[in-house]
Amino acid sequence: MTPEEIYQEELREAVEVRTAADCEDSDEKHCRFCWSEEENSIEDPLILACKCRGSVGLIHYSCLKNWIASQRQMKQYSENVTSYYWKKFECEICK
Repeated sequence: MTPEEIYQEELREAVEVRTAADCEDSDEKHCRFCWSEEENSIEDPLILACKCRGSVGLIHYSCLKNWIASQRQMKQYSENVTSYYWKKFECEICK
């Protein structure tokens, strides 16, 4: 597949990102990882990344990226061979 075909395939599979503005369940809107109530910027919004409802479902984009990075495990077999594994990417609450 060409890079353009891969990009088009990703667009077809993409899901619309829901933000704190879409969260109607709670007036208290904060990141469940860092507990900050503010949306840092357009590049780092509070998003609804799973099926959790209310403020427990809100996560800063940067906090989500850090969580995904923390799920990575590395095993080095030799100087030239390294394997990377990721634990399951599922919410601990709504699974």
